[in-house]
Amino acid sequence: MKAQVTELQLENARLIHSERADFQELMQIAGRLFELCSRLGLPLDKATKEIFQRRGWRTNTLVPKQ
Repeated sequence: MKAQVTELQLENARLIHSERADFQELMQIAGRLFELCSRLGLPLDKATKEIFQRRGWRTNTLVPKQ
């Protein structure tokens, strides 16, 4: 039983680490998308803008939808 608990704790730690790494990559991709859209003067599509807003990421500095 103790070995199973330890194994589950290790698996949980691996999953948490993996989720954090995935989140950091998502943040980098989102930042690059935001920068690219800003430089090209392109607005984010509605779905992407909603995702940014749900996560609390500012999108009001983007070029307004034309």
